[in-house]
Amino acid sequence: MSQNISNIGIETIDAQHLQLLEKAEAFMKAYTDNLDNDTVNSTLNFLESYVVEHFADEEALQVSSNYPKYNEHKIMHDSFITTDFAKLKEWINENGLTPDNMKYFTDILVKWVMDHIDGADLEFANYYNGISR
Repeated sequence: MSQNISNIGIETIDAQHLQLLEKAEAFMKAYTDNLDNDTVNSTLNFLESYVVEHFADEEALQVSSNYPKYNEHKIMHDSFITTDFAKLKEWINENGLTPDNMKYFTDILVKWVMDHIDGADLEFANYYNGISR
């Protein structure tokens, strides 16, 4: 899945996007390798922390470049963390760690990330790359 990621042309953000999808793959692999639930949950928590860190880095670039759609973009990030990701974690906790549940979680996460990169992040990159030349 990480080999299908779009580059937006901001090196640090592109590297983080790749790392984020690799972390999602590692989350799924932790389960398929029959690791214990504590290890899987630890990987999930690490993934969540990485998402928060990435969003903060991306938002800092937006602020420093006076991106006019910063507030809109931040709302997307905040909503993902507080609503989408939180609901997925809750759903996993309620329904258990099964192959189907792990695949469902990973698929939703990856779809959101890929759609966000190809939409809002690319729009920001076009702005950022246009002003930094």
